[in-house]
Amino acid sequence: MTEYTVLFSPSKRKGAQELTKFAAIDVIYDCPKCNSARVFTWLFPEVGVTFRDNCCGEEIVLEPTEEE
Repeated sequence: MTEYTVLFSPSKRKGAQELTKFAAIDVIYDCPKCNSARVFTWLFPEVGVTFRDNCCGEEIVLEPTEEE
């Protein structure tokens, strides 16, 4: 699992807000390979998500916590 911090709740992206009825959040995490800061708009933060990051091609796994 990738550690992350909630940046904006709800997301600052208008399209994401409209699509999810203000459920989307923006999170920040570090690339597991090069440690650069990355931002991701998590559309449905109550459900875990896995994706391949464009930075170094690493797999990112985000799991919800009680705060979301």
